[in-house]
Amino acid sequence: MAAHPDAQQLAESSDPTAASSVVQAKAYARAPRADADRPQCSNCDSYRTPLWRRDPENRLLCNACGLYQKLHKKPRPKTLKSAFQHHPDCMAPTTHACQTHGCQIEPDENPQTCVNCGTTTTPLWRKDENGQPNCNACGLWKSLHKTPRPVRMRMDHIRKRQR
Repeated sequence: MAAHPDAQQLAESSDPTAASSVVQAKAYARAPRADADRPQCSNCDSYRTPLWRRDPENRLLCNACGLYQKLHKKPRPKTLKSAFQHHPDCMAPTTHACQTHGCQIEPDENPQTCVNCGTTTTPLWRKDENGQPNCNACGLWKSLHKTPRPVRMRMDHIRKRQR
């Protein structure tokens, strides 16, 4: 391993401690930063994020907390509510029981229903000009064609996009 040129030059000098001080200084410069020097989210205490943001009071926020606060006008909760209200490993939809764990979930009393086609499942709910809920397909159709989507086009399952 080749020594650093400054260290070699100092090692050849008469002062024996000079070479070790240069090597120590180089090693210190590459040392990891202490926790006190690392940026930390003022909301969730995270140290890692793709982008640091600031809240209205100029406190440091991670990307997730910053985007949440910008959208909802309130701080992001420390723990987000789970979409599933039963066994944590269960991935069954909340409308029926899971076979693995035997979790029973009561269906929603008033599930959201599309006023045009009557579906209750959609990746995104939209509202029409009267504020009534529309499924994603009916809402997009209405905005593109200015007429309600024909009910005969309704599908029982959500198709994956073909690319």
